Amino acid sequence: MWSRANLPGKPGLAQLIDTLKRRWLLISIFLVVFSLTATMMYLLLGIPPMKHLIKHNPHTTAFIEQRKSEGRLPKKFGSLQKTWIPLHRIPDTLQKTVLVAEDGGFYQHNGLDWHEIKQAMHKNIQKGRIVRGASTITQQLAKNLFLSDERTIFRKIREWLLAAKLEKHLSKYRILELYLNCIEYGPKTFGLLKACRRYFNKTPENLKLSEMIRLVAIIPKPLGLDPTKPSRELYQRCRTILDRLLNYRYIDLITHQKTMDSFERFFNSYPHPDREDQKNLIPPSSESPPIPQIQTAHETQDVRIDPAQPQTESSTQAPTDPTRTETVIEPKSDSDIDSTPVPTHSPKPDHTTGRKPPD
Repeated sequence: MWSRANLPGKPGLAQLIDTLKRRWLLISIFLVVFSLTATMMYLLLGIPPMKHLIKHNPHTTAFIEQRKSEGRLPKKFGSLQKTWIPLHRIPDTLQKTVLVAEDGGFYQHNGLDWHEIKQAMHKNIQKGRIVRGASTITQQLAKNLFLSDERTIFRKIREWLLAAKLEKHLSKYRILELYLNCIEYGPKTFGLLKACRRYFNKTPENLKLSEMIRLVAIIPKPLGLDPTKPSRELYQRCRTILDRLLNYRYIDLITHQKTMDSFERFFNSYPHPDREDQKNLIPPSSESPPIPQIQTAHETQDVRIDPAQPQTESSTQAPTDPTRTETVIEPKSDSDIDSTPVPTHSPKPDHTTGRKPPD
């Protein structure tokens, strides 16, 4: 039986082939390592400093500059600082509404919510398409401040790195304030105060609960939804957010029903091109989903109830003390409800370090 080691007339050929294979293997490994190192260096060197954000509000964001380059914003678009609103002026209920809608584990994670990533991957694989995202508020802030809306793996990696650095240098209190003042709320509309004035001709302190929910519902799709124009998608988002507020016990059953009544009047009384043959957007009451039930204390673990009275549908006042103790409520187990509890407050940050003080 012949082998490569004793090929007739070709002494040493097998050794030469083995040597070339080893060299190509080493070269391939070197190229892979070099490429990975170069990619990481590119991503890391592109991360801007964060410490100035501890005390200074940004004039603009990468998203605003992108909209200018696309022609969707005038070149002389005003500075964000002109309409900046500090977090202590934003109603507590509005802050809770944003958290239950966008990031249920905001006060528990360090920039990336691995539980939510796992749940999103499972649901997307199950559906065969992307039906659920897993970006945290910190990731969304990083994308708005420094990146763009392009969907590439390199942008996503940079977003993760930026989110980690934001969490390292800034408190949760400051991250939430930056987020609410920097994100896009519609065409030519950046920042919460400007959005409230544009859509409702009010300040955030004077918004009703139904208006808060409608405004928060457009955050994932600011150029496709309008809180003043009824649509099926807007209604579905509003209903999900309202149910989450009830399940987290941030509102009571009476407030939930009053807000649903307000939604029924809004979504049924305005003509909109989304309607087919003028059919109502709201199903009849007999077909409406049942109001979620509150879990009792023995059904949850480590339940701490906020002693403050629930907010009502009427005008909601801003909290006067942002340093109030955090409240963590375990939500009801439901497919539409985030499984991570949302604290109501973040301790007041230490502006020297940007981190919140230890418990």
